[in-house]
Amino acid sequence: MTADSAAYLFNLSEFPRQGHAPLIIEFYAGNILARHSDALIVTAFRGSYHPMPGSVLGELFRRYGIVFGSELPQGTVSDHPRLHLFPVPPCPSFDQLWVLEVKDITDPEPPSMADINAAFFVLKSGIEAITARGATSISMPLVGTGYAGFDTPEVAWKTLELLRHWAKTTPSLQCVRVFARDADKFATLNRTIDKFFGAKSEPAASMLLQAAHEELVASKSILSSPIILKGIQDLIELTNASPASPKSIALAGRRLAETCARLLAGAPEMTNCTLSQLLTTVVQPIVEMANQRWILSYFRLLQHCGNTAAHEKDVEITTTDAAAVTVAALRVAEFTNRHASQFPGPSGI
Repeated sequence: MTADSAAYLFNLSEFPRQGHAPLIIEFYAGNILARHSDALIVTAFRGSYHPMPGSVLGELFRRYGIVFGSELPQGTVSDHPRLHLFPVPPCPSFDQLWVLEVKDITDPEPPSMADINAAFFVLKSGIEAITARGATSISMPLVGTGYAGFDTPEVAWKTLELLRHWAKTTPSLQCVRVFARDADKFATLNRTIDKFFGAKSEPAASMLLQAAHEELVASKSILSSPIILKGIQDLIELTNASPASPKSIALAGRRLAETCARLLAGAPEMTNCTLSQLLTTVVQPIVEMANQRWILSYFRLLQHCGNTAAHEKDVEITTTDAAAVTVAALRVAEFTNRHASQFPGPSGI
């Protein structure tokens, strides 16, 4: 699943924020350089910034020829003794490169809980320096779980606590992408994420969900809208994850419904209207003119399940629900792909 240069979405979460858009959290399996973010955070030993095989610094060298040595490079800006902004040339994967030192290269002691806490304390306070330079999106690995040997489940939980703190304190931050390179790590992370948000991961694959996944894959050949295809691809990856996260599928379904509603409105970038407003003012008249009123119920299903996944911790989203969301999302996508061109806006489809 983790092709050398690819990354696959396996969990989607969000932290609601009063008066601001939620902080979107995307979890990927695979190569951290496969998705662009404004800022990339990598980890390294103090005194060793060499491109070790399998590390993010190693991948930077392999893909872009960006290489560092034993010393902080000339032009480094250190907003904290352990957090540095490295000078780098323009890069397709990020605009800012931040290096977090997790241990000293000469430290013979095995990693401890104190090391993990210290690393996350730096990140907790360092977000101000990152966003002050204009970053609204961040990519980061599971901190220190490579060569530093940090415990994956502990780091996963600490990462979620960190992101919750960022959501509360940094309203300008819009999206954080967390990457797990190895299959054992993203399976562990998926279970930890759902536990953190109060959702239950279901280890057994649902036959309904698998069938819905296969229908999604087949739909790619008949959908022409790049924006819709992006939402469908997210759902393909989420429904293919093992174990699948029904909560993530529900959130992705709502996100696709929002995209489709804005496409039908003729302005995909329109952000002032809520999905509920769009369904009432835009979608309902269109489905009535098309004599396909049942499509509106699919929109409502995606809205309800997505809101439940985001806000209702005591209500469980099951794999059966996830299968229903997947089918509803596909039907909404097909309808929008057919009808949005009849109402062209500034961005078209």
